[in-house]
Amino acid sequence: MQRVPLTAARRRGLAALVELAADEPILLTRYGHPDAVIASAKWIDEDLRTLREAALTVLDGAADLVAQRNPRQTLEQVCERLGVDAAEVRRRAAQLAEE
Repeated sequence: MQRVPLTAARRRGLAALVELAADEPILLTRYGHPDAVIASAKWIDEDLRTLREAALTVLDGAADLVAQRNPRQTLEQVCERLGVDAAEVRRRAAQLAEE
């Protein structure tokens, strides 16, 4: 995500920012702090589709547990089903444990 200060965004103009947002979302900053995001409709649609798919996967897993069809799964099985890297989950868990 490209970071653009609000002052620079004003100088570039809205049309230029929309053109930049076609490639990747733009994070507008004020005094170095995140303030707003400009994203193309394509990026929003892709993110919404990904969220819907993840939600359905979680619901399927919960339904399996309730139906006791799949009482236990390994981290690898869960990550594979969600399309998440198990090693990254372990790294993040280690980071959180240290905090």
